[in-house]
Amino acid sequence: MPLFFGVLLLVIGVLLVFGLFDVSIFSTIFENFFYLWPFILILIGLSILSKIKGLRWLRFINAIFIICFALALIFYPTDFFTDKQYEEYQFQVALDQTAEKNILELDVPTVYLEVISDKNIENMISGSYFSHVDDTDIRVSGNRVRITRSDDNKYFLFGKPRYELHLRIPEQANLELLIDSAVLKGDILLEKNPIEIIDINTAILKLELTLRELTKPLEIICESAVNNLDIIAPADIRYTRTMESAINNISIDDVFKEVDYEADLEVEVRSAINNFKLKTYDE
Repeated sequence: MPLFFGVLLLVIGVLLVFGLFDVSIFSTIFENFFYLWPFILILIGLSILSKIKGLRWLRFINAIFIICFALALIFYPTDFFTDKQYEEYQFQVALDQTAEKNILELDVPTVYLEVISDKNIENMISGSYFSHVDDTDIRVSGNRVRITRSDDNKYFLFGKPRYELHLRIPEQANLELLIDSAVLKGDILLEKNPIEIIDINTAILKLELTLRELTKPLEIICESAVNNLDIIAPADIRYTRTMESAINNISIDDVFKEVDYEADLEVEVRSAINNFKLKTYDE
């Protein structure tokens, strides 16, 4: 254990010295641990065997594995060891036109998510997902659309499975977006805001939200262990925020006005590590 934490802190220190460190590295470590945790069993096994007389040379092997494990938590790449073929599957879902609001619920363990507002579609959600198998279940019940994966109880030891979900939503809709995921990375681009609430419950979040025009107030709720949320919004919006985190790294451009009520944008974050940015468009 001292060797593991020593290597981990050493690498992070080197990244800090050379200006390569970013708070999002914590989300990378947690995400990689989600897939690489079986190596801990190997390390424990080697440690036990190395105490046997005649097998003490395994301590050197164990030390090498510990170093590799610590480095893998920081640098392990997506899909490095997988040779699966990924295909695109398309779908369309009709929205309930009689409902005051439609609810879009995503319940997937790990996902790259892209959501784009589209003025050319009405009363439906158009989407596609990339996976190595047709494993997505889409169900409609009244004003609720629920998207899940049929293999959401599977865990992968080495190769990170790439699963991408791309959604186009109508600009004139009234939507509530609920996301329940272990690891979520994504981009949401809204020319005009059809979403009233984005409620995210995840262990690791890395999301960039771009708002071109806020036609209605937007409330964002994030509950995660590691939170990385970047919001790009018009300079004239009024915002309010609640951040309950052990570690906070918050950056907000001075052009935005913070208010106590009647905010255009309301952000509520509960996390262990919070990296939050609210910025306007580059000139």
